[in-house]
Amino acid sequence: MPEFIQCHINENHVFLSPVVGTFYRKKLQAHIPQNQLYIGFVKRLDQIILLTIDKSVCSEHSVRYDIPDGTWLNVGDIIGHIDLSIKPEVSDSILPSDNLVIVSPADGFIIQNDLSGKPFKTTGDTLHPGDIIAIVEFMKVRIELSFDGPDNCTFIHYTGHSQRPVKRGESIAIYKVFPE
Repeated sequence: MPEFIQCHINENHVFLSPVVGTFYRKKLQAHIPQNQLYIGFVKRLDQIILLTIDKSVCSEHSVRYDIPDGTWLNVGDIIGHIDLSIKPEVSDSILPSDNLVIVSPADGFIIQNDLSGKPFKTTGDTLHPGDIIAIVEFMKVRIELSFDGPDNCTFIHYTGHSQRPVKRGESIAIYKVFPE
């Protein structure tokens, strides 16, 4: 089964390679998480790594590739960019404008499950101040991300899969505030 890794999108709306290997745009038969957009895969040795980006920031039609198939990539190399003149095709049920985002406080790897393997939060959970949303781990240091909003909030979804690398300021989860 191929591994999924989400590409980081920098402040200039450029998406960068998270791994070393040869890049291809060809579609592969794989189950892509609903909130992710497949952009290609990287092959290195006998390993295939599927690359995705967060659907909340772009649509399939707004992705522009800056490299051809078969390009060797190092970590941080530019794969492409998002054309901001094309708006994301995200339905209101997934990401309405009144939703809020929880971001990573540091670079590291995101952990969305407790020790038993159960997600900290699932779609529709009510959020309370102090609830653990996720953990960011870097070099054996774990930072618990606890919710610090009001009681009238509902968890919508995580913006990517667990165990993926995240950058400081990158979206981790989305929630909604409901009127009291």
